Amino acid sequence: MINGTDYVKYIKNKSIPFYSHSNNKKDDSITFHSASYNKSNWNSIITDDWHYMMHNSNDLPDQGWKIHISANLEDAQEVLIKVSELLITTKVSFKFIPDFLTLELSYSKNADRIEAGKFITIYPKNDTEFCELLDPLKRITDQFKEGPYILNDRPWKQSNVYYRYGGFRAMTAIKDGRTIYVIRTPDGDFIEDKRVPYFSKPDFVNEPIYIQENNTYPNPETFAKLDSLNIKEALHFSNAGGVYVGKYKGHDVVIKEGRPFIGIDQKQCDGFTRIKAEYKTLMKLKYVAGVVDPIGYEKIWKHNYLIEEKIPGETLGEYMAVNFPFPNNSDVTLYKHNALQIIHKLVNLVKEIHQKGFAIVDFQPENIMIDTDKRHGTINVRLIDFESAGPLNNRYNPNLVTQDYTSFQSKTFKDADWYTLNRIARSIFLPVESTMFYSPELEKRQNKNIKFKFGKDVVDYLTKVQNLCAKHTTIYRQPAFYDGYVETPQESINSNNLAQNIAALEKGITQNINYDLKGLIYGDIKQYNDSLSWYAINYGTMGTIMALQRNNSNILRTSAFRNWLNKVEERIDSITKQDSSFNVGLFDGLGGIALILYELGHKDMAEELIHRCNSTHNALNISMYSGLTGLGLVNLVLYLSTNKNNYMRVAKQIADTIISRYHSGEFDNQEEYEGRLGLIKGWAGPVIFLWKLGTLINDLHYRSEAIIILDKIVATGIINTEQGSALSDKSKGMVRILPYLDTGFAGLSLVLMDINLDAPNIIRKKYSNIWETIQKDVGSFCTYQCCLFSGTAGLAMYSNTVKLNFNKTNSFDIYLQALNNFMLSTNRKNMLVPGQFGVKCSMDYETGAAGVLIALLNIENQINWLPLLANNPLNIFNSKPTTQLKVMK
Repeated sequence: MINGTDYVKYIKNKSIPFYSHSNNKKDDSITFHSASYNKSNWNSIITDDWHYMMHNSNDLPDQGWKIHISANLEDAQEVLIKVSELLITTKVSFKFIPDFLTLELSYSKNADRIEAGKFITIYPKNDTEFCELLDPLKRITDQFKEGPYILNDRPWKQSNVYYRYGGFRAMTAIKDGRTIYVIRTPDGDFIEDKRVPYFSKPDFVNEPIYIQENNTYPNPETFAKLDSLNIKEALHFSNAGGVYVGKYKGHDVVIKEGRPFIGIDQKQCDGFTRIKAEYKTLMKLKYVAGVVDPIGYEKIWKHNYLIEEKIPGETLGEYMAVNFPFPNNSDVTLYKHNALQIIHKLVNLVKEIHQKGFAIVDFQPENIMIDTDKRHGTINVRLIDFESAGPLNNRYNPNLVTQDYTSFQSKTFKDADWYTLNRIARSIFLPVESTMFYSPELEKRQNKNIKFKFGKDVVDYLTKVQNLCAKHTTIYRQPAFYDGYVETPQESINSNNLAQNIAALEKGITQNINYDLKGLIYGDIKQYNDSLSWYAINYGTMGTIMALQRNNSNILRTSAFRNWLNKVEERIDSITKQDSSFNVGLFDGLGGIALILYELGHKDMAEELIHRCNSTHNALNISMYSGLTGLGLVNLVLYLSTNKNNYMRVAKQIADTIISRYHSGEFDNQEEYEGRLGLIKGWAGPVIFLWKLGTLINDLHYRSEAIIILDKIVATGIINTEQGSALSDKSKGMVRILPYLDTGFAGLSLVLMDINLDAPNIIRKKYSNIWETIQKDVGSFCTYQCCLFSGTAGLAMYSNTVKLNFNKTNSFDIYLQALNNFMLSTNRKNMLVPGQFGVKCSMDYETGAAGVLIALLNIENQINWLPLLANNPLNIFNSKPTTQLKVMK
């Protein structure tokens, strides 16, 4: 799973404002290299994440005991040389992390805990070779410093050599609707290859006798002091260690764990070092009332533990998520009153802590505790997490900080705190993603929205706070990772400027197309996931091409584009011939790619690619995004275009599979995940697919099954609020209300409005409360992102659909205005869109400019935003009923 840490590798190319690989050798990380080898005997393959060294004579099993080598950052290259010398001599295949930056990021606090520490992975051919390698590898690694403990492996004789049983090749299956890694039992069945943060082995496997007789373990007495902490539950885990609730010497406490050699920050301090430093800092701030009190400090085994008071309340981030008056018709009085109190107290806290000679540094909403006394109408504000804190005038080098609240141009810790205070104050009233720069003009556009919601007095107060902060820091900043000019676009987005806005977005894309790139555009970093990801709808080329095609862009008629497309067609053909494990989804894989090729006139190749998709559809989830629903729609629109019965046959097979899986309990047995009930990645997608298929061919069975699943979604997720019905989400351990196109109420409402066009009596009577809420179009004042699926652009498009269905809207213009919280430009004439985390921009469909462009095209001209063939008779989400065909069921 990709997180914010992974984006660091893709922000260092300062010549462009987009996420990309670095183009400057000075920015490149130190590349690791193995010992010398005979190239005729070894197959060397380098990806972004791994350098594979596979011996030509190896015929590796699909699964078995594999060995991992952990290494300290300081001597990782030397470890690799010595270990690879042994492996090359013994002809054992292996892989290693290819460069220092990737290794450093994998050791960072928020990287994947399950994979952290696995510098070298070794693939023994059998159990005998596995056992024979352990002691020689231990003798080699014993010469070097201790590396991170690998959580889901078992160490060999308490060394840097670890092992676990698992898959050598990626084998996957679908379990309760989710894709899992699997291994094969001796009976030939598949079971889950569990990726958990502790040692686990399948029941049918025993450790070899040699392991059982010779491995050594720490003395159990080493861990006895853990009992004194009386740990009751875990609040949070990261590579740096866990955060727990416990009881210590009669106190209810929070316990922060520090692990050595892991949880690395940019200063290469590990979790252990930071916890030790935090305890010392808190002791010096012990009498600052707004700072969490330290109660104790313990070192147990290799870890250390900071014990501190358990503060009542919730984090500021949680407080804002629950209490912010997002609905446009909500009363803002109480939130406004409390928010002003919070900011006032934060200002005083910063002053008091600075008077003690310290800066907070990792100053952000998740480290601010809010306890509301409703009886007296007061707010208590406390600060936690001083891992990064230090003396005021220390040189500032951002490490464990949150991008939204960071200025990479701050010079000192003191400077950074004042900058962050201003950002927090503004985000309390406008919780949106920060962009790669901040200027008076962008601030002016954002203040217009704050004033509309909360009044001029709030803008005046924020200006007063900003003026205070400006005495200590520079408020307006240029991009930290782009050397060029950035400003706000000349034209703001509004309903009177849509044609100009669309033209500006197209310019922002076409002016930055790069024919030297495999993928032509600069999308989200997930476009680098695999060879096919470059071209997928979501983060790759085809989603952007679709948006340009829908806008009849001249660039698609140039010889340069046509030459590029011909080469890409050959590349996609080659990729999908060589590797049958490619994604086939509408948004993430070959299904969507093929439809855009078809629309561009490459029909024969498109149909061949769809044939390859159709041969693999049984192992898919049910979603429109990456699964059966998307592939079913692909086949349905191709049937409508070609009248070839095989496409209708596959569409029906897919529909029958979805229905069967639903009635077999897949819906009920699924684990919660964000968007499980939603349109793009959840069960609302199958509802619209089954309904459209049933209506198209006049088959009551498919329509009835669509309504059965829709009933289940409503019963499971719809809740009543002050603003009417809402779609709830429980994936984060709390009940959240999500408005978005992909995961929330907007997507489900599109489904209801589409079905209503075909069968109005069903929707208006059966779901009358939801229908009334849709008509009200209460809307949301802002969203964190501006993108199509989970941001403002998608909600603006949805609100326009409400207007088309009911001849009225309450939120459409507000959404359009909210887009101006984000838009950037490199020449005032074009328009760029911030990508994930806002550090750089994106041109893609799901997170960037192509998605915003397709939303505005839909608003202006009712252009189909789904990556299905344009103007097809399904009429999905274009405010027209389904065109019924005269065909046999």
